[in-house]
Amino acid sequence: LRNSRVLIDRLLEILEQREDALQRVELDFETYDAGYPFRQAFMSGARKELKEIKDLFSFINDNN
Repeated sequence: LRNSRVLIDRLLEILEQREDALQRVELDFETYDAGYPFRQAFMSGARKELKEIKDLFSFINDNN
């Protein structure tokens, strides 16, 4: 994986697309009928998941 820049770039692009989609859902108040605490917990968990995956690619900056 370290030597496959095309694969890494594509994976990071997909993660950014997921972040954008998450932001769009976050603005949709009708998505969660259970209320704000549940919506906030979901959004926080989703953001944390995406950040953790991106952090796995921290070695990219080490080589630039």
